[in-house]
Amino acid sequence: MKPMAGAEVQRREGDGEDSEVSFKELCDKDKIAAFFRRLMGEWSQEMDEMPEVERRTAKGKAAVATYQRA
Repeated sequence: MKPMAGAEVQRREGDGEDSEVSFKELCDKDKIAAFFRRLMGEWSQEMDEMPEVERRTAKGKAAVATYQRA
């Protein structure tokens, strides 16, 4: 199940099911966590789409290494 834009999938304690929760309904801690999960997902996609030629440059190697440490 893909979450709606502006929604965050939260795992309910005990039953292991995912449910969509409006971003506005999340507490501040969960909003920050959701923001960083999305940011890391976008960064991962960017690294996956980086051409092999670019990955072999010093700048590309540094970018991949930085992502892998995060």
